[in-house]
Amino acid sequence: MAEATNAPVERDDYSGAFDPDFRYEDLSKPALVRLVREFAQIVHMLDRSMCAAIGMKYGAEAVRELLATQFGITHLKAIIGFSMGAQQAFQWAVSYPGFADRFVATSGTARTWPHGQVRLEGQIAALTADPAFQDGAYREPPVRGLSAFGMVWGDWLYSQEWWRRELWRSPARPGATFDQAVERFRSNFIPGADANDLILQMRTWEHHDVAGTPGSNGDLATALGRISAPFLYMPSESDLYFPITDARAEAVLMRTVRFVPIHSWWGHTAGAASNPNDAQFLNATIGAFLKGDDTPADDREAAIAAAQAVLTAISTHDVALARQI
Repeated sequence: MAEATNAPVERDDYSGAFDPDFRYEDLSKPALVRLVREFAQIVHMLDRSMCAAIGMKYGAEAVRELLATQFGITHLKAIIGFSMGAQQAFQWAVSYPGFADRFVATSGTARTWPHGQVRLEGQIAALTADPAFQDGAYREPPVRGLSAFGMVWGDWLYSQEWWRRELWRSPARPGATFDQAVERFRSNFIPGADANDLILQMRTWEHHDVAGTPGSNGDLATALGRISAPFLYMPSESDLYFPITDARAEAVLMRTVRFVPIHSWWGHTAGAASNPNDAQFLNATIGAFLKGDDTPADDREAAIAAAQAVLTAISTHDVALARQI
């Protein structure tokens, strides 16, 4: 089987387009074949395929086998992922550290931390509170539950500053009002989404933790220490789903990391190039990284200092709380 290590990658847009109607069967479509042949696997294209059905670790294993058996690919130039795709990029880097030359994760972490688990449980609770959900045995979509789900999700998707600065007034919708922006989440957040599918995806997100990779013994430091290829870690500074403090704490444990936060008010969506400024920054940074610009030292020192500050603050808070008790 051919290796793709030396194959050129000619791209200038590394964020990619996400198709909400993507299905597992679509893996054979020419678009994905082209991406694979360019040897930059955009893993967030698989978010709603089998990785959401069988978990990150087993999903990575299945896709690896698929690449080898159907496309003859045993090595990739890069694996790039956003959000749950970023989680998959971490899983690939831990499970198969030599499978790709480089890894990129935007707006996603190696583990879903407790705050993220609570958020996801809140969204599941909003969805399932609709009597029409019928414990998942509904015959018609639980419309009220889906509406509540969209509203809760919308509260977390963008940053507080995004709302305060009225960034929903995009050039494409110059006359948009606040009420219209809110209504999009209430009635049209993910058109055609199935409630059980959404819950399955959230459960997969919730349980993601590379420390569960065989050989890591449940230890995150051990798991992240297995990553040997250069890894570009790009959290959004205003992400409420994957807070930058979580990302900084993980970056400390990575030997080959280049930690480059996205300075943006666009919250979680900054990692998906949801606006021109973030798209330009992502493409320039990822493009330079794939061409060999690693320079992790300064970023790593900054990450260590920031993580230590966070841990100190947490310890101080815990002491104060213990005194109150």
